[in-house]
Amino acid sequence: MKKIMEKQVNLNRTVKSGNRLKNGARLKKAIVLFIVICASAVVWGQTAKECFDKGNAYFDQKNYTQAKYWYEKSAERGYFRSLMMLGAMYMDNEYVVKTDYEKAKELLKKAYEQLSNYTNTDALYPVIENQLGVCYDLDDNKDNDSQAAYWYQKAAERGHSLAQMNLGYLYYEGRGVKEDGNVALYWMEKAIENKDNKINSEMLSDCKSVISDLKEGGYFSSRANLSSSTTTTATTTTAAPNRTATPSAPSPPSPSPVSTEYVLINGVKWATRNVGTTPKTFTSQPEDNGGYYTWEQAKTACPVGWRLPTKSELQKLIDAGYVWTTLNAKNGGIFGRSVSSIFLPAAGAENIKYSIILFEGRMGFYWSSTEFKHVSNAINNLSFCSKYPSLDFQDKIVSKSCVRCVKE
Repeated sequence: MKKIMEKQVNLNRTVKSGNRLKNGARLKKAIVLFIVICASAVVWGQTAKECFDKGNAYFDQKNYTQAKYWYEKSAERGYFRSLMMLGAMYMDNEYVVKTDYEKAKELLKKAYEQLSNYTNTDALYPVIENQLGVCYDLDDNKDNDSQAAYWYQKAAERGHSLAQMNLGYLYYEGRGVKEDGNVALYWMEKAIENKDNKINSEMLSDCKSVISDLKEGGYFSSRANLSSSTTTTATTTTAAPNRTATPSAPSPPSPSPVSTEYVLINGVKWATRNVGTTPKTFTSQPEDNGGYYTWEQAKTACPVGWRLPTKSELQKLIDAGYVWTTLNAKNGGIFGRSVSSIFLPAAGAENIKYSIILFEGRMGFYWSSTEFKHVSNAINNLSFCSKYPSLDFQDKIVSKSCVRCVKE
């Protein structure tokens, strides 16, 4: 197996003032563009492998047009390494005519889904997760910040040092997550302590500089707080107020009144409120988050006569229409139209290991009853942010989410 090669791309970013940082200071944040040129003993057919090898040969010769052509031929046959290479190439106009982050995301997600069909690919999950985070991070749209945080978080929890550093910067800057110097310090120190050799000397120096500034500003690593208390969350912080709140959508439709037990949307009877902090109960108001449940807990959390929705039922809900809005000062999404609609609060999700709530007010995650076929321990879920809703998947081992039931 050939060595994984990584190209460092520096991104200058203006960072916050205060905490003894001078106004206008710029922090060089290193972003990894992974270029994987490794062979595999087990592939889906020799033809895909031959095409991939030809692509590698042209790539080494810096003939990127021919390299892309042969990677595409290999990718058509589902070879994950070619999908990874193409995803990386679409993130840098050195390799393609025009950078296309949407195409890169599509290819990287396909590669991610293919990993479970191969052996000895566990180490590649955090590599692709971090790269997806980078892709959302570089895409110049603030609605992508929460998605960047989501993918960085997944890779960071698997011990990927670059993802840990990148996630630390998001908490430091308050992008995609609520600004929190303590959590930023925690992840940056984790990145420094990590021995996977993915952080070069320049990145290391920049990261250490931010760590020093945070400590001088009176912040303490969240590591101690998280290990000793379950009350410290990513949404409770001594840092400056969040400056990136998303405004509510203009003139949103009104959800069905709380007195209504359920609303019929595309043939499915949806509860108007989340499951409460106590299983088998509903919250008092539709904007209340309610409880956070593991998938195993969620399967029995609905009151009698109610159950978790299936993947197809979640898709019907998305198809009914979606508007990001605010209800009684709580961000969330209205699904459906007119009186046949429900409000789902953007409650985020709870990280089980650290007992912190992530992305509250920025994203919503709701369990389905359907297991995701291509990734172990993954469950199909509904996720949404200010830009759009989507069917996604969520790790049932590391996270808890809120529950919205359907009537049996």
